[in-house]
Parts: sequence; structure tokens; C-alpha cells
Amino acid sequence: MLQALKQAIKEREEKIRARLAGKKVKAVESTKEEDLPKPPQKPSFCTPEDTTQFFFEGCMIQNNKIYVGNTFARDLTQSEIGELKEFEKKFKVYQDYVQKQAEQQVNSLFGGSDFFSALFSGGETKPSTTTVAPELPEDAPEQPPTPNFCTRII
Repeated sequence: MLQALKQAIKEREEKIRARLAGKKVKAVESTKEEDLPKPPQKPSFCTPEDTTQFFFEGCMIQNNKIYVGNTFARDLTQSEIGELKEFEKKFKVYQDYVQKQAEQQVNSLFGGSDFFSALFSGGETKPSTTTVAPELPEDAPEQPPTPNFCTRII
């Protein structure tokens, strides 16, 4: 495994040197999934509920515990846990919508993949097989109000 990694690094360095010397060499080749190193297994104690952090004005919440700075302040109540889960769901919907909006704006500004392929392939354009992004609904989700857990501490 270590030998294969050293060989991959050596090949990459050679390609970069050739590219810097002005030779026409593909700087980045598409890698196959089996060529990529496998990520380590996540420990069983690292559940999303335990490791997800929420940063609000004045405090941080992790594993249903409120911290002010690095100091533990208190546990969330059951109703606050429900409120936090509801906030997380609504915020995910909002984030997804904003991401789609941003992608749609970038595509409309730069003309999708044809613009970038023309820019980076020396003016050569290739026929595009991109599809038009679907119209986003007019009733866009609003950003959910931030839970007010931090002021309850003071």
C-alpha cells in the first residue's frame, strides 16, 4: 500500500514537472474509484447526533448540550431537543433551495459547462449534453428562525 502511494506521488510529480516545462500533458487524469485510498471506518461512538454542532449567537450546541465558549452550561430540555430537530429539518430545506438557486444563477451567467470547457480547453468547444435546470418553485422556503437557547442561560 505504501509503495503504491509513493509510486502515485512520483508519477504526479513527473506530470507536474512536464506541465511546468511546457509539454502538453494532462495535468489531472480521471481516477478510478479503486485507485483512491479507502477512508477509515468511523468509530461506533461517532453518531451524527453526537458530532453535529450548532453555532448560535452566544453559544454552541453539541449532543444536546449547550456550551458558552468552552464551558458546559446546561442540557437541552426535551422540548428544546424537539425544537432543535425541527429547526435542523427546516434549515436543510432552506439550504437545499439556496444551493439550487446559486447553481442556477451560475449556469445562467456562465452558460453552463460549454463556457468552462471553452475557457480551459484552449477555445475548443464540444457539444454539450446538459439539460436545463428545472424551474424552482415561486414559494421559496424562508430561512427558519434561530432557536433562542443561548439567552435562556443568562
